[in-house]
Amino acid sequence: MARWDRENSLEGTALRRIEVEYEKSICRAFSSGMSVVEIARKIGSAKALLVYRTLQRRGLVGTGMKRSKHKGPSYLQSALKRVKLSFIQWCNAWGFDPKTAEEELAAQDTSSPSLICAAARKDFPFVFKKRGPDIDLDEWEKEIATLNAKPSYSLDWDERCQRYVGSIKGIDSLTITSPYPSVVTMGLVRVSWLLMAIELLRDIEKS
Repeated sequence: MARWDRENSLEGTALRRIEVEYEKSICRAFSSGMSVVEIARKIGSAKALLVYRTLQRRGLVGTGMKRSKHKGPSYLQSALKRVKLSFIQWCNAWGFDPKTAEEELAAQDTSSPSLICAAARKDFPFVFKKRGPDIDLDEWEKEIATLNAKPSYSLDWDERCQRYVGSIKGIDSLTITSPYPSVVTMGLVRVSWLLMAIELLRDIEKS
């Protein structure tokens, strides 16, 4: 990934404010009862690990995981790999003991009313419904392309600053600058994705 322009990664910029609001939205969704995998699915990110790391930084998920030989049942391995979470991380996010979780899930009695089995059915429904996984769309451009309202980007060369300047229509407080147009473009697409995620999670709060 191209390195962010230093000027636009400083605290107090419009970009940073959007990033902070995104993280707060993730935390509110998690506190409301949504799981890490559910949140990632809701915002269209195949990498649940990114949501997991956000919650760790905010102190809502513990950081002191011990090494464990428990890797979970084989039928969950591909599903966990797809969302970029280890079995230990999945258990940690739910607050499960890995040994107990592995034993319960290995029994494959998914009709069990236990919280562990219910959590697995909730996060990985396609595993238990015997259908194929959802398509991996973990690229910002593809995710943004699914929106009904497409963002309008502006990219210009500023002669005075000798830098490219990018903006998004409707977000007057945001500008991203860099000597390289690819860095600006990456930044604009990422901001669009963050704003999309915030709106999707905000809808949950209203329901």
